[in-house]
Amino acid sequence: MEEDSRPGTAEEGPRCMWCGMLLRDEEARRARRPVCDKCVRLLMSAGVSDEEIFGTRPDDPGYP
Repeated sequence: MEEDSRPGTAEEGPRCMWCGMLLRDEEARRARRPVCDKCVRLLMSAGVSDEEIFGTRPDDPGYP
């Protein structure tokens, strides 16, 4: 598994499926696929669909 990019942290937990960064609790619970806020902004600005980012569609109950 990749090392956390933040110095001084050796925590385990959910990681962003796009960049591998350790997620905060509110980011981890948001959807089926764990995605950090930074990647969400970057991917949405690049025109990537919600289904591709999160693994779900906006009309699904698990949508953020």
